[in-house]
Amino acid sequence: MQKNAAHTYAISSLLVLSLTGCAWIPSTPLVQGATSAQPVPGPTPVANGSIFQSAQPINYGYQPLFEDRRPRNIGDTLTIVLQ
Repeated sequence: MQKNAAHTYAISSLLVLSLTGCAWIPSTPLVQGATSAQPVPGPTPVANGSIFQSAQPINYGYQPLFEDRRPRNIGDTLTIVLQ
């Protein structure tokens, strides 16, 4: 029984060492440096203290008190159902 345990220990040690050897393969990146460009931040709107802010980025400066879901601005998604 003692010989079987030593044999199992030796095989499992070799298996673990061979599997961890694969983790130490050094890899070099294909491209050096940054691979994506960061967007340039736009100018921040200046609050002038009035209720109507003409420089709001949402809805091109128009934001009503009540708003339904109909598309009305450039870039809004318009769904057409053909029957």
